[in-house]
Formats: sequence, C-alpha cells, structure tokens
Amino acid sequence: IEIGCVELVNRRLTGETFHQYINPQRAIDAGAMEVHGITNESLADKPVFADIAEDFLRFIEGAELIIHN
Repeated sequence: IEIGCVELVNRRLTGETFHQYINPQRAIDAGAMEVHGITNESLADKPVFADIAEDFLRFIEGAELIIHN
C-alpha cells in the first residue's frame, strides 16, 4: 500500500526519493491499520501498482536494494 525509497551513493543520501501510496484493490486488515494508520478511505483515490510500476522500476534500475517491511 506504500512504497518509499531513498537513494544512497557511497552510503550518503543524494536527495533523490520515490514515494507512492497504492490502492491495493482490497480491504486493509484491521490489525494492519492499527499499526500503520493507513485506511481504506485514504487509498481509494490512489493508483494501482500497475499504474506506477514503470516509474518505480525506472527509479530502482541498476540499484542494489535494501528492503524493509
């Protein structure tokens, strides 16, 4: 439901970022909402992943990724 990225070069922030909320096209689990506070209503008008995938892949192209959930 959310992708957030920062670019690091030589372990230093470059200022380049990517952030997008995503409509998951299904209801968010109540327990998850308690943790992150993101509601179904707040995502209703957000794009689906397919609509932002190209931009996201362009941002991470050639990058070494460190992923956190």
